[in-house]
Amino acid sequence: MAPKLLRSKGLVLLYLLFTLPFRQDVQAQACFQIESILVDACSPGGIEGLNEVVRFSVGNTPLDANNLNVGWPNSANAWSGVCQDASTAALVAQINATIMNCGYLIEPPGGIIPAGADVLLISSVSFDPQYSTFANLSDTLYVIFHCGAAAAGNFANAGTGLRTLTMSFNPPAGCSQSVTYDRSLLVGGDGALANFDAAGNASYDNQGCTAPYELVDPSWVPPQQICATGGVFDLSILVTGTPGGVWDGPNITGSVINTTGLSGTIDITYSVGVPGCVSGNTSETHSIDFIPGGSASWSTPGVLCQSEAPIDLTPYILGTQGGIWIGQGINGNMFNPAGLNGPINVTYSVGQSFCTTTSTDVINVVPTPVAGWTTFSICESDPPVDLNTFVTGTLGGDWSGTNVNGNLFDPAGLSGTVSIRYDVNAGSAMIC
Repeated sequence: MAPKLLRSKGLVLLYLLFTLPFRQDVQAQACFQIESILVDACSPGGIEGLNEVVRFSVGNTPLDANNLNVGWPNSANAWSGVCQDASTAALVAQINATIMNCGYLIEPPGGIIPAGADVLLISSVSFDPQYSTFANLSDTLYVIFHCGAAAAGNFANAGTGLRTLTMSFNPPAGCSQSVTYDRSLLVGGDGALANFDAAGNASYDNQGCTAPYELVDPSWVPPQQICATGGVFDLSILVTGTPGGVWDGPNITGSVINTTGLSGTIDITYSVGVPGCVSGNTSETHSIDFIPGGSASWSTPGVLCQSEAPIDLTPYILGTQGGIWIGQGINGNMFNPAGLNGPINVTYSVGQSFCTTTSTDVINVVPTPVAGWTTFSICESDPPVDLNTFVTGTLGGDWSGTNVNGNLFDPAGLSGTVSIRYDVNAGSAMIC
């Protein structure tokens, strides 16, 4: 950032702020970059050439204003060099007195424009501030004045056709740039601007009778609600005005707010322009409602029999109580396995409106086994028989009794009625 002047009751103090990194567009231009031209200046008839302004940015090396040469689009107007004297100092003081924000204009000491500076080139020492307001300036700009006093405009702003402005500093060698605009694309008469990106492409605007400094705009559009679920939210996506400003509010780092622990209505402020300078048009505050979320974590009861009574799922909640259960067999907090079979997806949901979290797990429901089988008669001399062939219920159970080995029954040595037992799920972790 360029040196900054502080004013207090007529006392002028000069101090140096830390150097900010160059903007990407200035880095791209090793020497300087033309950024904007006030092509159609506001002025009484016939003296437009006194009030036109060019804005440019200096690259990573200071430049001497005395080495500047300009080729105006109106070639009839000669370049007469840069003037810096008592009259220009008085003119700068007159302009500074009109600034309502934290902005300030300064002439380069000894004509040396610092690296990284934003500069206004005013077309004449006879510039009249009443026709080009600086009231909303909120940054420090360097200003240099052309010594010429040609009343006729330096920039053609009517009709059609292309017009080119050329600027160069020598030394250093090769420090030159030309930009071209289309007269037919200028917007709205007095106040018409031609703006240029880093590649020299032109765009067109009109800010009225205002010098071509960049107006800061702290506008941003808040969401009505943000879920406070422990995540982060990038506030920069809400900016509709000037990007790159400063956010102020709880749990904010840079442009990111951590929603952990936030709830209720919270004021958040976005500021642009000079750090520490807050006025009506450099900051904007909005309120955002942070809606508490919750944890939907729960543990599944595992495997249930179809014949079991409905169970209350509330004891299985590991997260936030009071949520909603969704799935087959669900009635409120109760799960009824009757009529179900296999893995059943059950979801637990907590939160309000759009600010909800869910967790889905599986409850396995198995059929209730039936231990039915038919009795039979057998001769002592018959070979062993497979008891499973007599099962009328659920296969896979366990057989027990006299002369029973696994699922085989051997009648040898037996007579009369023999007691045999069939158990389904006997010895299993779950017996339905």
